[in-house]
Amino acid sequence: MQESSTHPTHPGRKALLVITGAVLLYTALFFFFAMMRAKASSYGDSDLGIFGQAFHTTLFCGEIFYNTFEGGSHFMFHNSPVFFLIVPLYALHPGIYTLLFIMTCAIASGAYPVYFIAREKINEKGAVIFALLYLLYHPLHGVNYCQFHELAFTITPLLWSYYFFMKRSYVPFWICCILAMLCKEEISITTAAYGIYLLYCSLVRERLSPDRAQRKAIAVNGAVLVAVSFLYLYLSLHVIIPHFKHGDYPFVSERYGNLGTTLSGAALHLLLNPQLIFKAFWDDVARVHYIVELLLPLAFLSLWELPVLLIALPNLFINIMSTYSTMYLTGSRYPSVLIPFIFISAILGAHRLISRKPSVPESRRTAKILAAPVILTVLCAFFINPSPLRLHVQICPPWLVFKYPRMTAHQRMILSLASQFPRDASIATQLGIYHHLCGRKEVYACYHEGVDYIFIDRSSRWYTEGAEWKRFLPGLAESGAYELIFSMDYLLIYRRKDLPEAVHFKI
Repeated sequence: MQESSTHPTHPGRKALLVITGAVLLYTALFFFFAMMRAKASSYGDSDLGIFGQAFHTTLFCGEIFYNTFEGGSHFMFHNSPVFFLIVPLYALHPGIYTLLFIMTCAIASGAYPVYFIAREKINEKGAVIFALLYLLYHPLHGVNYCQFHELAFTITPLLWSYYFFMKRSYVPFWICCILAMLCKEEISITTAAYGIYLLYCSLVRERLSPDRAQRKAIAVNGAVLVAVSFLYLYLSLHVIIPHFKHGDYPFVSERYGNLGTTLSGAALHLLLNPQLIFKAFWDDVARVHYIVELLLPLAFLSLWELPVLLIALPNLFINIMSTYSTMYLTGSRYPSVLIPFIFISAILGAHRLISRKPSVPESRRTAKILAAPVILTVLCAFFINPSPLRLHVQICPPWLVFKYPRMTAHQRMILSLASQFPRDASIATQLGIYHHLCGRKEVYACYHEGVDYIFIDRSSRWYTEGAEWKRFLPGLAESGAYELIFSMDYLLIYRRKDLPEAVHFKI
């Protein structure tokens, strides 16, 4: 079975203009959403501050993605060399908003390989529709709206890799696969499954092809991809991460402790006890909702091309078998590796259904098959979306409204104060403020003895829910080491008394 089709290979100018316009609109909208969420401090964890500080220390301090929250290099926990490719772009305008913009651009650009893949298999109009569906796909919005993260950079390379595989262009195919692997250590499990898919294509789909050289090339590339993927996984877990951490890879025991303490042990335990999969679904129905939400927008077309969809199966198991429930939410970054293969398999599934009745004009067949994905994707995008694109129904007019994080006077005060600290000052603060101060080497999202300044927000849940600040704060002034220099609207700034100069914070 040939992966290419008889459709012309030169893209239509109008189609590319439409897609480019949609990509630019998506980029502007979701960068605005992400930026406002960061400004309003409405992120639920520390990732934006971690990566903001990691890129700052790499560029300005000669460290390798050092951050105080993780207590060292980010490579202590994840092997993400792709960050070295992002640093030059970050250097153009250092800051967390630059990281959010780069990530949004990377995600949005995935519409182009979706278009080219669909154009090879369906037709021009069908390809444009799939590209627009990609940009409207609500799990993609969840990835984009969930802070800055390395997983987001896997989507576009994996989509391009399949296009190049269809065209039998193995050099760019390998570049894309390697780029995906460089994003995070577990991506190599997905690329290993990808290599198995290539072997399947060689042995099953291409078995009747007279072109033995092509079959051999597919098989060789598949086998090498499997080998390289497992080698990279081994180096990541047993050489690179332990080198920085001086210990074992921590996430297997933390998130899969019921299965084992090592990746191989957990995989073997799950293989020998498949009933644990059913137990996981029984214990938390959100895992079922997760799978349905991923497949529903495209009207389950992905199920018509299971071999491609199964490439994502290992990563799906990684997500749904975790005890960390965020890993099976569409409002998180974890669907990133699944999205490319959901779309590729949906395109191939649509192609299979459209090809069933050749007596009916192709345009009518395409419109009939793609009507359901269009309707469902639009409905999901506006009514179950984890991003601000979701419409909220209310009784009083206007009846349908969009809600996104908005700045309050209190939050503006936080941003103003954060900008007034000396660039070389060390600061102890809390989550919610940490990412506003992460452009320095010494900033801590917790109490840290001996810092120059302490900046906290007593109205924040990070203060009210944490016992640490309540334990240390009352004794700061009494200790004689610090003095309170700012107090307004629940915002407190303490300064170490022995600093040579005082900073006068103004609102």
